[in-house]
Amino acid sequence: MREMALRTLAWSIVCVLVMVPSAWAEGSLDEVLARHMEARGGEDAWSAVHNVRATGTYDSFSKKGPFTRLQTQDGKLYMEYHLGNRPVTKAHNGEFAWWVNPMREPGPKKIDGADLPVVERERDFPNALFAADRYETTLVGPAEFEGMEVLQIDIKRADGSEESWYLDPDSFLEVALESPGSDFGRPMVQRTFFDDFRKVGDVMIPHYIESQWYTRLRVQHVDSMELNVDVEPSLFTMPPPPGMEPWVALAGNWKVVVERTPGPGAEPTQSERTSEIELALGDTLLQERYESDGEGVLVSLTFDRFQNVYRRTAIDSGRGLLDVQIGTQQEDGSIILDNLETGTFIMGGPRKVNLRTTYSDLSSEGFVAVVEGSFDGGESWFEASRSTYQRAD
Repeated sequence: MREMALRTLAWSIVCVLVMVPSAWAEGSLDEVLARHMEARGGEDAWSAVHNVRATGTYDSFSKKGPFTRLQTQDGKLYMEYHLGNRPVTKAHNGEFAWWVNPMREPGPKKIDGADLPVVERERDFPNALFAADRYETTLVGPAEFEGMEVLQIDIKRADGSEESWYLDPDSFLEVALESPGSDFGRPMVQRTFFDDFRKVGDVMIPHYIESQWYTRLRVQHVDSMELNVDVEPSLFTMPPPPGMEPWVALAGNWKVVVERTPGPGAEPTQSERTSEIELALGDTLLQERYESDGEGVLVSLTFDRFQNVYRRTAIDSGRGLLDVQIGTQQEDGSIILDNLETGTFIMGGPRKVNLRTTYSDLSSEGFVAVVEGSFDGGESWFEASRSTYQRAD
């Protein structure tokens, strides 16, 4: 009886040890993290990986399409994918996240609200567990997740948000993540599943990533994974708002040569001045400030995406008249605006004078602005001034 009881006790101990993953039996968060890093290829191997580019097929809203995902060791992210039939670009430049997402709003926008924590986690390289010492990290131990036996590790980030990582107790590779998600800006718990780990170079990387929340399901099927690819830094730069592409390069300080013609047939005079141009309101507004003949001048340039036109306003401290000009971009890249329809003409003695402004040769190094006048409602024009800009900074 005593021998049988000892055999029963020994078998019970064996069963308990079999049920408890070995690293948890050793009882250390550091040991579990070390096993995970080893399973992923090891810290030394990952330190030699400066970036990873994945390409494949992206499933969303029952539609399949190509996707590209680029992650860098210094925390930058760039993704091209689709939501339904609409293309989306999403990125993080290391300072802030932005996207061009027509499912949310037109044009490039900074990402905030419930969408931001999602992007912050996507830029982890290769995942948050490799940087667990930056966060409040807890080894919960054996658990069950979606019918799977897992090792659970909880992380609390500096912003107070929490997430749970689930590791396979045999391979120590991640199988799932529960973290803050977003359903079109509404906070929602997101579950992410990782599978199809393959060796790429000296590291292991999942080639299947599935995200679930609410009734949403999005899947990344990776066909190709590349390490240490050449990356153009401008890839992570947020594009300018719609229509403002020609103007963003003009921000800065300028030396300007001005040729003035008092009227048709008159001899031009030449002078020099400086000008300061700045972008404002999320790059939706370009403003120029300068002094001319002792008067302060403020010029503003914007784009109306609803009517697909540019607007130029100009006011000086002498007349106090706000001139409003409207125009479009031409095939050669120049932008021509006039005030024929805005009613903001000036008076040249007894005659009404309409104005037209042409911006041409726009580049980061220089451009030309020509102002013309018309005494006959735009039937004919004469050149009033030509300003040639050369960058001073």
